[in-house]
Amino acid sequence: MKHEIRIAGSGGQGVVFAGTILGRSACVYEGLNVIQSQSYGAEARGGRCRADAILSDGEIYDIIVTKPDVLLIMNQTSMDFYNNLVADCPTILINSDIVKKIPETNGRVFKIPATKIANDLGTPAVSNMAMLGGFSAVTEIIRGESIEKSLRETLGKDIVERNIHAVREGFKQTE
Repeated sequence: MKHEIRIAGSGGQGVVFAGTILGRSACVYEGLNVIQSQSYGAEARGGRCRADAILSDGEIYDIIVTKPDVLLIMNQTSMDFYNNLVADCPTILINSDIVKKIPETNGRVFKIPATKIANDLGTPAVSNMAMLGGFSAVTEIIRGESIEKSLRETLGKDIVERNIHAVREGFKQTE
């Protein structure tokens, strides 16, 4: 089993952090081999940003995601930019509060109200974790418990529970 995953959004949405937590969860708690990378513009916030991960129970010979089988799209700009990947991607998860226009696709599209979940928790910065919760629910590649363990080891006590709550809500509210 091998999966190529791309998380796309803009700087400030926690895309890189989501990719790091995804990779850590897969490697440390799921026993998978992982290659994880990110790309972002020079702007601190607002510029195009992506995090890629290749997860496999076998050897990984590729170093970049070329044909993702899972896309997590955080904003409309990213959906528009990666529309060439959407048509043939089997699984697409969108932040349904922001992404309104979806190109034609042969894949399954799952909607996660990630921005609403984060705002309801009083922490807009956790929409990325709501997206990872939805990813866990839809793909079953990474268990929610693995994401939670990674968060507990990575974040301080003052913010970890809000992030974990966002993961759980994203898992429950994915449609």
